[in-house]
Amino acid sequence: MANAAYDAEAAVRSYLTNLSFVTKAVIDDTATHTQAFVAWNSASKILVVSFRGTEPSVLADWITDFGQAESSSFVMLGGGPANGKVPVGFGAAYAAVRSSVWAAVKVIGSFYLFCRLTAEVK
Repeated sequence: MANAAYDAEAAVRSYLTNLSFVTKAVIDDTATHTQAFVAWNSASKILVVSFRGTEPSVLADWITDFGQAESSSFVMLGGGPANGKVPVGFGAAYAAVRSSVWAAVKVIGSFYLFCRLTAEVK
């Protein structure tokens, strides 16, 4: 499924639909050349957040890869264990799309919680 993050948005949506996932976001940050998608399968209750890795023919990806020194995950990701480590290149790419990723995840979480509460009240 992670390979779908390398495809154009229409192909990503089609692929995920064929797997019974609802695409909540397809993210493409041109400034950092970061692509990701967020998808949800309500039947299996599986949430997928997938980031595209390095495209060998794209210079911007190689430049991001050179930033592989590690930094605190708490600083780079805005949370997590204080002693965790994250490559600086990924941290910078993630920071560029973090708000879009979390906005999609929160919509799914809110919807799922609403459905569970509604079902439990009946």
